[in-house]
Amino acid sequence: MVKRAFFSMCLLLIPAMTFADSPIRIETFSQGDSGALPSGWKGRSSGMTEKAKSVYRVVVEGENAYLTAHSRGEAIQIGKEIEIDLNKYPFLTWRWKVERLC
Repeated sequence: MVKRAFFSMCLLLIPAMTFADSPIRIETFSQGDSGALPSGWKGRSSGMTEKAKSVYRVVVEGENAYLTAHSRGEAIQIGKEIEIDLNKYPFLTWRWKVERLC
């Protein structure tokens, strides 16, 4: 029984030792990006980036800045290229704000 408990404790400690001590922020939208496509974000092609500028923009409300999208029947994907050690930072979290679903 003691061996089993020790083995279980070792298994529980392995993930804690391999992950980073604290999370890193990939993006914090700022007032400088207000009303525009955030800097560093782009579409899959240069043409898509131009179309994305009419769909996506940063909105600032008090202390919160967020990315909003408004489109009708368009599927425009945007992204931000980053380099990150996925072994050290294996989780991704984000917050959503939904005002209305059509």
